Amino acid sequence: MDLIKQIEKSYLRDAAKTEFSAGDTVTVSYRIQEGGKTRIQKYTGVVIQRRNGKGMNATFTVRKASANGVFVERIFALNSPLIEAINVDTKGRVRRARIYYLRQRTGKSARIRELKMHDSDTEESVVSTTPAAEVVAAKSAVPETSANDADVATTETAKKVKTEKTPAPAAE
Repeated sequence: MDLIKQIEKSYLRDAAKTEFSAGDTVTVSYRIQEGGKTRIQKYTGVVIQRRNGKGMNATFTVRKASANGVFVERIFALNSPLIEAINVDTKGRVRRARIYYLRQRTGKSARIRELKMHDSDTEESVVSTTPAAEVVAAKSAVPETSANDADVATTETAKKVKTEKTPAPAAE
């Protein structure tokens, strides 16, 4: 690894290590000073682009809808000390690294499809807690019976069902 990249890596902020790309909807918590007071403003929008990789000079552009259908784009420095956190709300499914075409679109055509994420850890926990899995586990705990025993059991239950369903003769 290059010596400059090693030094830059030691100075990267935690917020800069968040994984996101163009098309993702993010919330940027940005520290703003007004007079003598400091507050955190949340800026939520779609990432239009990321520039300059993951180094110290990296920037990203977020586009958000403001009042009356006016859109505002803001460029953030990824390693800025004013950024408190970057939270990824949804992962978007886009085919380009820079989605400038959103600037000309409004309404439904400006929507970005959400990328469906399948987490293997979540799937395993869901499978183990389903009733079907418990039934399979219970069947494996029951000792195996031979095919003849099963046939006898099914014919006996069929006879019981037939005798119960026959109506009794009416007494006059």
